[in-house]
Amino acid sequence: MSRLAPRLATTAILARRVAGQAHAGGFQRHLSSLAAVRGTGAARGPLFVRSPAICGSSRSLATVAADLPRAEVLSIVKGQTLRIPNYERLFDDWPQLVNPHKSSVTEVVNEIVQKYAVSPKVSHRLKNNGLDVLVATWFPLASRERLAELSQFVCWMFIVDDEIDALAKASVEDFKHLWSEVLRVISESCGLHGNEAAGAGAGGFRKSDFQAAETFRPFGELLMQRYSVEQRQRFWDELEKTAQGYIQLHEFTKLDRIPDYDAYCFGRYGSSCMAQNLSMFEYANESNIPQHIMESPELQTLWRATTDSLWINNDIFSFRKEIADDFTDNLLLIASKPDYNLQTGLDHCVERMESAVAKLNDAVEALEQRYMGELSADGGADGRVAQDLEKFIACCRAISAGTFKWSLATPRYGTLGQLKAADGSISFKAGEKQAVI
Repeated sequence: MSRLAPRLATTAILARRVAGQAHAGGFQRHLSSLAAVRGTGAARGPLFVRSPAICGSSRSLATVAADLPRAEVLSIVKGQTLRIPNYERLFDDWPQLVNPHKSSVTEVVNEIVQKYAVSPKVSHRLKNNGLDVLVATWFPLASRERLAELSQFVCWMFIVDDEIDALAKASVEDFKHLWSEVLRVISESCGLHGNEAAGAGAGGFRKSDFQAAETFRPFGELLMQRYSVEQRQRFWDELEKTAQGYIQLHEFTKLDRIPDYDAYCFGRYGSSCMAQNLSMFEYANESNIPQHIMESPELQTLWRATTDSLWINNDIFSFRKEIADDFTDNLLLIASKPDYNLQTGLDHCVERMESAVAKLNDAVEALEQRYMGELSADGGADGRVAQDLEKFIACCRAISAGTFKWSLATPRYGTLGQLKAADGSISFKAGEKQAVI
């Protein structure tokens, strides 16, 4: 992860882009903006992004005390005991969905590992952390064929993540180059920004110098066959936010201090990569929800709340591993400012998780009130739209609840579920090492 020097002008640029600017010709403008959006590394004041749509919290955690070097923060927090309460109750009223074809995920993983000669670290992550269960809960309603195809997409995410890790100490410009290549390949593969016509020309597209980017092309061909332009654009929009978030968080690492709360939340939405998965729900469900419904305030709230629940859950459960590896850029630690009481930070994360799930439920109710009765009553094409919307809602709930359960069981986070007390809570000491990747 990375971080951005706190400059209000830079934040304004990113905020305007993430808020939803038009994408006609957006690819070239985006590549240009990657070169323009950079921090100086000199400023040390707090960076404020107050929009609730970005941070989703009424609590403002501006830097009250002077920023401390990361090493000093680590010396304060290591050894503190944390208790994660049992918030599985948040999902009790939801159907628990898991795709019955999860074996197809394992088959695709084995093929990808052989075909692309991935690093031992990626191979371990793909094979030993319960990826089949995770993908089966992300896309619970997909056919066996579609689940296998989406497994290619998920493997690509892991391969790109490995490339990102390899550039952890790279310059900001080198890091931006990786993302410009990823975006170029996907724009070409998805036939966006005029690239559909260009690909038909002599010689096709230029091969990227990053294999991680090139591994997307086979799945891009499937998207061209099975997704509308609007659906492909929706995926692109989220990928663009992912690039922006990763670049921002990469720049954070260039400063010897803990990121500010609002700035971190701003970048974490994208760098979590979770909204990309939501953009694949229609692919999994073989559906095409009308654009006016996808762009409605109710569905946008559902989209945002689901994504927030995913990255907040990830920050809670990954904290034990990350702090043991001296990695400090996590919502839990950032929310513990200014005195770095980790339980205070954890309690805040749980409050935000509860808020995200409540917003998700409210959005579902609002969608049902606005659309479902009318669509179901009309039957025919509208009846199919009602079914597609029901499936999308089911997937939002499944990915949130399923990711929580996977987080308890995966060796990736030290099989935290084994530490459960009788009341369902989990306690651990910050800084304890785990034998996981």
